[in-house]
Amino acid sequence: MTYGNFKELNLEQFKQGDKITLVKESEFGYPIVMNIKLDRIFLKYCAQYNNCLQVQGILKGKRKLWSWLIKPYQNFAIFEGFLSNEDFVDFRKVVSDDSNVTVTSYGRCFADNAIKNYIGDKSPIVSFL
Repeated sequence: MTYGNFKELNLEQFKQGDKITLVKESEFGYPIVMNIKLDRIFLKYCAQYNNCLQVQGILKGKRKLWSWLIKPYQNFAIFEGFLSNEDFVDFRKVVSDDSNVTVTSYGRCFADNAIKNYIGDKSPIVSFL
């Protein structure tokens, strides 16, 4: 497991009100995409980690302020503007016949390079992959 050094990030480039897309892994290893209107982003001490990244903002379509804590061992990427799942690589295989549809997701859960494969050739503002 590799640990990112978030102290090297240039957090001054993020301003309040910026629209960003945060791509990170869920607890189950799948990439999730969040469109956030940024309130603030800063380093925070949490448990045994002294350089966690705290992202605060409002999700697209919501009114409540949310907060996400990214620990140094988690993979993530931040993009400028709002992006959707369709903007990234689709790993689903759809099999359908007359009566039912089967959607299979393969090749991305708990892989070391899952998010790197998911974002494809897009270039993020900040990434720890």
